[in-house]
Amino acid sequence: MRRLQWFAYLTALLVIGISGISLAQKQDVFKRYMLFPGPNLSSEDCFEDLAPNRTPNQSFRIGKLVFAYHDPPIEKKLREAEIPVLFSQVISVQEAVKRAQANQWLTALVNQHTGLPYQFKFEKASLTDLGDEGYQWDIQWALYPEVGGFSGIPPRYHAKVSAEGELIPPHMYLVEEFCLAELKGWVLCRLELKQPSNKDSQVLDKKQIRENAMKAWREFKQSHKQIFDSELNQLRFAEMSKVKIPIAQSKPAKLIYEEVWAVKMISTTTNDKEEAAVPFYLWVRPTGEVGKIFYLDGWIEKTVR
Repeated sequence: MRRLQWFAYLTALLVIGISGISLAQKQDVFKRYMLFPGPNLSSEDCFEDLAPNRTPNQSFRIGKLVFAYHDPPIEKKLREAEIPVLFSQVISVQEAVKRAQANQWLTALVNQHTGLPYQFKFEKASLTDLGDEGYQWDIQWALYPEVGGFSGIPPRYHAKVSAEGELIPPHMYLVEEFCLAELKGWVLCRLELKQPSNKDSQVLDKKQIRENAMKAWREFKQSHKQIFDSELNQLRFAEMSKVKIPIAQSKPAKLIYEEVWAVKMISTTTNDKEEAAVPFYLWVRPTGEVGKIFYLDGWIEKTVR
């Protein structure tokens, strides 16, 4: 009997291990290498490229995802509220926190981009006075792994709830970065995530997706020749894969996904049989739209969570 128990125990460990390996492989595209600090999201000079028409103080990052909000007054106007809610009519903090709790979509999104199941722990809530535009709740959550310990500063998710109780969705961007040698700068690729439209009916095949990505990359290199003088900064195509990213949740609890091609680039000094230490991904929609590729000059020392 004891032998059977040990066999069952070891079998369970093996299954868990294989599952863990499979999960890790699926998350490789979203793995963010932290050998170097990333671009500073609080820098107004670079934030326009990271999240156009958004403000640095209304943004945060989790893995390769950048979440950004408009200035509160703009968000208010977008909802076309005719009469601002009076202070006496603002929903309670308990109700605001309840409506800002992580749902199935947000949990799935964070877990996908961190590689581990995370739990959201409430930290604080504050009510922002928008003047003539009324009020807005700001809810902050800290993220901790569901299993195991944690050290350091946890990632944080910031939710916004209107005075009426409406959860305000953030704008979301996939942001890939590659630290350049010698020049101490960054090459980035940014793609805003959005719900698929029925108009997006023309889908390219894998070969066409690769051609579009390589064309965009060649055009970027041509316009930034000074960056690629060093052999260490030369990148080439390695492989590509399609990923499904949860971007919203419909009712009942059904996730809505956007498919994105991840075109992997590696250093030309890397052998085909070697594992690239720090790959660089170009994000491409199935329609062939390539994320914006751009360059940030200088060594940026701080990463904002």
